[in-house]
Amino acid sequence: MLSTFMPIDRFLDLSFRRLCDGGFAGLVFLVSRTADDPEIQGGLFRNWSDIHDLTERYLGVIVPSEGGAVTIAEDVRNSYQTRVAGIRCPHGGHRLSLTRGDSRPLSTTMVDPHRRRRAVITPFRTDPLEDCQNRLNTSVSALQSFFGISESLLPCLVIASLAEEEVYALALEEGTSVYHLLKLIKTQMEPATARCREKDAERLHAIRQYRELRATPGRGTVQQRAEAVRQQWADLTGRIARDLAQVADVTPSRQEAGQLRWMSQRLQIAGPLSEAEATTARELRRRLREAGTFGRLPRKLGRALRRLNNGYPETDAAVQRWAMMTAAEVALEQRIDRTRSELAAFEQELQLGKAVAAAAVEVGLTESGARGLLSPRRCAWPITVLSRPQRSRPRLTTGWS
Repeated sequence: MLSTFMPIDRFLDLSFRRLCDGGFAGLVFLVSRTADDPEIQGGLFRNWSDIHDLTERYLGVIVPSEGGAVTIAEDVRNSYQTRVAGIRCPHGGHRLSLTRGDSRPLSTTMVDPHRRRRAVITPFRTDPLEDCQNRLNTSVSALQSFFGISESLLPCLVIASLAEEEVYALALEEGTSVYHLLKLIKTQMEPATARCREKDAERLHAIRQYRELRATPGRGTVQQRAEAVRQQWADLTGRIARDLAQVADVTPSRQEAGQLRWMSQRLQIAGPLSEAEATTARELRRRLREAGTFGRLPRKLGRALRRLNNGYPETDAAVQRWAMMTAAEVALEQRIDRTRSELAAFEQELQLGKAVAAAAVEVGLTESGARGLLSPRRCAWPITVLSRPQRSRPRLTTGWS
């Protein structure tokens, strides 16, 4: 159950994370005022904890709230949050995101500047039943406007499948239990939920490892040292390369000038010289020494070549340590992406739309076309209405004698 402090009409304009991104497979909204059916609406809030446990990571049941503090029963320190504009999620907030598909693990909680709009996932109802009902009553018109729900369809349950990008509006009969209906839907999805749960746990474990690696003490120092070593090496080889190029410019022999320019370029390429390259380099150094007019250039070139042939700068301790750290990070990033892709496949196996349709059949609902929908509406996804078949009225005939 997710209680949003953001106005429903603005909340619905957000893009939400799918299950494969750590979010939900679908979002659920009860569109009903207390007067439409007090038992249906009251049952939603009375069964809050049961619904919260039933829906797990698969269905996010959204209800409006406002003001006050929300008590969280779980350990906030072990939660993972993602940036969400205008929303603050002390726990479970990683299930919402403005950027769908952004799987970068973040650990920042965003708070609205005016500290008025928040969203909280909580396992139990924290406000009196009457307050919860009143807040839902005042959000019904906004829900109707967004989904195009007619008054004739109320009370109804709206379920948005995020992966399929489809919406289902289920007309609720008098006294229908929202918990019972969601249980039927969850039962239809169960063949795939175990695999989803296992794969999502693997994804979260990889994210935790990634965070821990990024938080390794001294990581920044190692990076700075490695970058300094690489920069010093680049500066050294750059100076020698420029000196070689200048010598080439004044060398009358075209062959020797070409070898000097080649050496100038090759010195700045990582990796040891091949046997043929080493032979050319030795001959070039010999001629530079014999000329006796190039100062320390032959000696500098010789030292640089020896270090290059020994694998420098990759053999430097700081560079090696940084390379190991970055390789581990890349491996974890790839693992996160891989598990996300696998979870996306399992998400398709959930077949939320098919589960909703099957559950609707069990309670006597059938597809009703556009009956009960209004146009225009703000929701761009196709909406399927499921309601009880209309009974044909008996025809009254009059016979004349």
